[in-house]
Amino acid sequence: MLEYSPAKPHEADGELIVREYFKTPTDTSKGKVVTAFIPLVYKIVNRLNLPSTNILTKDDLVQIGLMGLIEALNRFDISAGIKFKSFAYTRVHGAVIDEIRKSGVISRGKLSKLMHIEKLTSKLCQELGRDPIVIEICEKAEITEDEYHQLMGIAQLSYTLSLDEKVEGNEEDESMTRIESVKDQSIQTPEELIMNESLKSDVMATIKTLPDRERLALVLYYYEELTLQEIANVIGVSESRVSQILNKTLMKIRISVVEES
Repeated sequence: MLEYSPAKPHEADGELIVREYFKTPTDTSKGKVVTAFIPLVYKIVNRLNLPSTNILTKDDLVQIGLMGLIEALNRFDISAGIKFKSFAYTRVHGAVIDEIRKSGVISRGKLSKLMHIEKLTSKLCQELGRDPIVIEICEKAEITEDEYHQLMGIAQLSYTLSLDEKVEGNEEDESMTRIESVKDQSIQTPEELIMNESLKSDVMATIKTLPDRERLALVLYYYEELTLQEIANVIGVSESRVSQILNKTLMKIRISVVEES
């Protein structure tokens, strides 16, 4: 079985640089903060499997992320007693996600095609008694393999964005993402808890049937929050292969849960 032991992250002096900036807020000290936290921006962007389009590139998202980083610094309250990294992560991540949503990369037409592919894949699973391979899905859907992988990229991005949607907390809590609300059940009503427990049960049942590599990829991506390249290094495959594994796994879970509900 594939195993992963997360290494302890090296603590940079980013927080110290932030404190120095607020003691002496100059353009030079602000530049040092931005430089110290640029890796955070790249980490957020590199976790997203952005489809290859002329609409939006990763370089575009990095620029958006840097703007979010500067906005975070301008809005940060040093007396609040929280780490700037945590505050900046929320701002940068939110700016990047908002830009993707506004860009139209995930259009209604593409989502409609994706749903069609999911239905065909589910039907083929039943007919063949096994998971269909890519070429079988493409033949049934009358699309090329390139078109299929493009749609799978949109699928992963769509699933990621839906898990990153904000839901409101209680009066004392800030809003949090949908994936965070699954971990923190205190913000849900009894009815929502029952529905979520049922959904989680279906999801976990499906995850248990996945091969070791697919389960590991999910854990590294959604819970360890590694980038695609970092996951590739752990698993020992290419970055594009990691993307394919995640796409295939997420679709398998989605189809299984829909069929159970």
